[in-house]
Amino acid sequence: SNSKHFKCHIIPMKKAAVTISSKTAFHFALAALCIPTIRLLFIRKEEVACKVIRETLEATYKVNDWMAEEGRSNEGLIPEIPFSLVQQCGANSFKMKYPFKFQFDENPPSKEELVEIFQRRNKMIYTRKALTDELLESFTPFKDVTVRGYEHEKMSFNEAWPEISKGKRILYFDNTWEKDDFLSIMSKGAIQAMMSTSLSFGSMFMNNYKKRFLTATAHSAHVKSIATQMYNAKEWVFIDPKVQKKYLASELVNTVTVPVPMTQNHDDVLKSIPHYRVITPAGYGVYFPAYWTHIVYTEPGLNIMTNWRQPAEIMDAWSSPHSFRSQAFLAFATFLDEYILPDFVSKKLQTQGQDNFQNAKQITGPMRNEIAAINNN
Repeated sequence: SNSKHFKCHIIPMKKAAVTISSKTAFHFALAALCIPTIRLLFIRKEEVACKVIRETLEATYKVNDWMAEEGRSNEGLIPEIPFSLVQQCGANSFKMKYPFKFQFDENPPSKEELVEIFQRRNKMIYTRKALTDELLESFTPFKDVTVRGYEHEKMSFNEAWPEISKGKRILYFDNTWEKDDFLSIMSKGAIQAMMSTSLSFGSMFMNNYKKRFLTATAHSAHVKSIATQMYNAKEWVFIDPKVQKKYLASELVNTVTVPVPMTQNHDDVLKSIPHYRVITPAGYGVYFPAYWTHIVYTEPGLNIMTNWRQPAEIMDAWSSPHSFRSQAFLAFATFLDEYILPDFVSKKLQTQGQDNFQNAKQITGPMRNEIAAINNN
């Protein structure tokens, strides 16, 4: 045989002792050297911490699926991952396939400290008038909430704070937050871990309601998100996109995915389909991938949460609960946003995202709310 080529030699086991020729031994030795080299060249090395996180999530969600299929529990577990592992894994922690909870700050800032920081920086923000208690009390998990006159107003934080503190004004999808803004309100360790991933922009949520309210009905974004609770607490309910595709109809409003409201009782529907529930107190965060539908309940009193948005990824479109046609549209829209549109255009779209979403729902929203009213939703 030519030494430039590999051959597999099968040696008959006719005797207890087997003689291996020097040429065969050379081939075995060459193969032993080549295989690790090929692995290094073509198989990306995964950090041990990332491997542990990924395998833990896969194992947990596999059991969650089994328990739902067997009728044992429709409320699955979102695991908590030690922040030390998140720090070791780095940016890839926030590219996982499944959500997880983590504690990023054992001693989060007090209300007074946070307000003092915001007032000192006095950045320009996009704020809105707070929704009335009557409207908030009418929210259900899948209600198509259509609000007229809910456009943002641009002003400094110090201008807005007197009304925010009285519960008359809120920050809701204030998409003006950037890396430098987060540097002022988070610990160094948290910043190093979460800033290791690429961030597109941040959304700030701040309100001061007198009661616990459902403040965000079911919806999902086309980007991966890291929600960090800075003060007070929120309760999150998540629905896996594959569950949504199987059990719920979905609508695409701009790039926001929402379940089409059904006429059955919404609370009963939510209890009956597989879902996940997690509470994030101050100093805790929850990471969730693109197209994971979420419903958010906000505890009373001053409540501050930031959501770090990662750049959209084309391949995520194929995990959405939509038809192939809509998935193709989302993939194309993501391509345009990430590679074609100038940054100032993308930034403008981000800033106006919630306004555009509300405006797009004005046509069908009132009709769907009429249907909801006569069906006691």
